[in-house]
Amino acid sequence: MFDPGDVADLGVAATLGELADVRRWQWVWQAREVALLAHFADVTGHVESGPDAPAARVLHGDRLVSGGADGTPQVSEFAALEIAALWNEGVEGVDGRIHQALDLRHRFPRLWRLAMDADLPVWVAAKITMKASPLSREAAAHLDEQLADVVGNLPASRLLRLADGLVLKLTPPDLAEEIRAGGHDRRGVWVRQRPEDRATTIASLSAVLDAGDADAVEQQVRRIARILAQGGDRRGLDDRRATALGVLAFPARALQLLQASILDELPTDAGESWGPCPAAGQAGHLCGRITVDPDRLLPTAQLVVHLTHAAIATQCVTGRDTGERGVSPDGRDAVARVERIGPVLVDWLSDLLAHHRVSLRPVLDAGTITPVDSYEIPERMREAVGYRQPYDCFPGSTRRTSHGCDLDHTEPYRPGGPPGQTSLDNLSPISRRAHRAKTHGGWRLQQPIPGVLIWRSPYGYTYLVTAGHSIRIGSPHERAHIVA
Repeated sequence: MFDPGDVADLGVAATLGELADVRRWQWVWQAREVALLAHFADVTGHVESGPDAPAARVLHGDRLVSGGADGTPQVSEFAALEIAALWNEGVEGVDGRIHQALDLRHRFPRLWRLAMDADLPVWVAAKITMKASPLSREAAAHLDEQLADVVGNLPASRLLRLADGLVLKLTPPDLAEEIRAGGHDRRGVWVRQRPEDRATTIASLSAVLDAGDADAVEQQVRRIARILAQGGDRRGLDDRRATALGVLAFPARALQLLQASILDELPTDAGESWGPCPAAGQAGHLCGRITVDPDRLLPTAQLVVHLTHAAIATQCVTGRDTGERGVSPDGRDAVARVERIGPVLVDWLSDLLAHHRVSLRPVLDAGTITPVDSYEIPERMREAVGYRQPYDCFPGSTRRTSHGCDLDHTEPYRPGGPPGQTSLDNLSPISRRAHRAKTHGGWRLQQPIPGVLIWRSPYGYTYLVTAGHSIRIGSPHERAHIVA
């Protein structure tokens, strides 16, 4: 392991020399990783088929899928599962890295050689392959020649900008228009919490939308932020802009601010100079007044809050001081976990629910959910499994249970078998690909305790997965006693 004290006695020249060496060794090891990914795709790129293969395995098991853009070989669909579990990463990301490795090797041989010689950072080469993915193999080869000649002469950012222009130039006009129109498929709005914000009630919002709509949102946010400042808000501009964007979620509040600003600032002849409102006479017309109960304009939200017994027992929830160790008398250090937001202090829940209409649902008590004999899973049981295990239970997965996971019977359901086969003890959420790999691809799964899963890969690696952990506990070189 590296000891930071080892660098304390280095002079300027030696420090610079080591910095140059370290950067180059980073490129060397990244290149080796890419070469290994491409090689793994090669050695696993076969799928059992033919008249002697079981029909179920042919139809539902491993299969060959595209390994990248035009000119790359097909790869085993299950190959990425083995690496994703080994690295404790999401399988979709590993898919992308395998595709980039194959794209680089087969479509950009000169850039591949430069990357293997550690003369081009792998991450730069990967970005180029992504930009060039719509190009044919022939066009990619032409781009390869043009870019390889300037590697080392341009910083990475300028090399990537050059690649943007060359890719567009090499793209047929009809395809360029199709890609431009396809940009609409990328539109969306996403809310997520960054790792550094998980101990707060702060989240990040990002969006991809039409340029005109984006400009309109920007102008309205700027306008409301200015109104907040006129009303005495002395916070910084960025802070006020964040508040302004939140205000837009409450139409009544946004309307009130805008109307108050207009009434205070416009001259008396504003109505004449601005002309009649184009929406006058239409249902819901709000020009100059709010015509509905403002409460009806409030957004609705469903927050699922997980509370420990200690948090529930504190004064902030029950009004009693339990005197439990580690819990303050007023409960301010009691922690709750809110779905899609993360851990928060119980004291912060009122901030999350402010300005919302609140309705309470009964606690989903897993103890009241009894096993059933049918293969179909009751909705309450499905909901309970999702709360118990909010993420796909395949090792390293980052996919949320609600985003397209199957509820798998750990012990396969047997028609006419023992009663109660569908139960919380025998269910776990896994992705469709992992589900097929378990059934037909050699992966083995056990659930010795509800919510605790033991996976064993076809190559002999063993993993322990819970709602909060994904740990490799055995390898082909170690004797694993957990899985028989």
